[in-house]
Amino acid sequence: MDGVLYRCKTIYARLFAPGEIMLSCAKLFRKGLAALVMVSGLLSVAGAATAAPLRVQIMPGNIASLYVYLGTSLGFYEREGLDVEVVHIANGPQANSALVSKSVDVIMNMPDNMILLKHRGIDTVAVVGNAVQYPFFLIQRKGLGLPTGQDYRSVMSRIKGKTIGVYGLGSSTDRFVRQLAKSANVNDADLKRAAMGGPAASVSGLVAGNLDVSVDVLSSGILVEHMGIGEFVLDCSDPVAQCPPLITEGGKTSLAYFTTSDFLAANPDAMKKFVRTHRKIHAWIKDPSNRVAFVNELKKILPAPALDNPDAYYADVADRAAAFFGTRVRLSALDAIQQSLVESGEIKSAKPLDDMVWSAVID
Repeated sequence: MDGVLYRCKTIYARLFAPGEIMLSCAKLFRKGLAALVMVSGLLSVAGAATAAPLRVQIMPGNIASLYVYLGTSLGFYEREGLDVEVVHIANGPQANSALVSKSVDVIMNMPDNMILLKHRGIDTVAVVGNAVQYPFFLIQRKGLGLPTGQDYRSVMSRIKGKTIGVYGLGSSTDRFVRQLAKSANVNDADLKRAAMGGPAASVSGLVAGNLDVSVDVLSSGILVEHMGIGEFVLDCSDPVAQCPPLITEGGKTSLAYFTTSDFLAANPDAMKKFVRTHRKIHAWIKDPSNRVAFVNELKKILPAPALDNPDAYYADVADRAAAFFGTRVRLSALDAIQQSLVESGEIKSAKPLDDMVWSAVID
């Protein structure tokens, strides 16, 4: 500052009377600061304007949306040059409707929902994977007495007449339990399915005794075990369960992020940034040095449970999440899921799905 004023005085001494020099220099200095602030602000606005806007759907309070939560909370998207707007949508069919109506750009969904959409003439593309194990589990309330640690046929043969909570009738959770029942020769009419909307309501249903069994995500099962109100009764990622091959293979890409082919064609750079971001998030989760920070983020995402030792719950979720999530999309998994839709009668025949997996090279 002193150097600037000195140079200013030297110049102004040639133009002004001695008494006017300091006043003129002070004015010039103030104007210079104002100009600097204005230019800095314009540069900041220009930088913000370069961020690619992207509306991304999440399932509120559902660990399946973990990567989007982390991407916004920890600044992964921002650092990659994305301006992500999070859109809360409860289940897969609703997410499909939002994608078709263009009220959202990218949705996190199960491939079964997206394959059904493709068969209705809407071209959707999986741009990055989200889970490499089947995302849903059968969780029973305490005292129900269904066998644990056994194959799915043993479980399903004893589930007749029980009230089973699913997110929504026609949703992926509903389709999962119906597929298990059909493979185990259990009549669909023997399943009493109740639409619960999501994980929070499902857990409440088990607590209140309104549900016998819930079809839900891993964090819900871990929670009810820690609360002492229920337990996992079927986990298709466990070889002991011997789940139907189409479920096992389909589980290798059980969740992914999808957009429409039109949006992808118009916004390839934004989608490359999205994919790179999710790969970085995946690497961050896998890094043991981020364990404490990861658990702290889970505490923000999942409701605080009324437990004597909530930290143990979050630690268990972190352990399972590291194996559950992944960014790979397998065409073989999509083919298996499509075949299950053929067998259930929801589509008449299979069609090539190669164009449902984005093949662009990510730098």
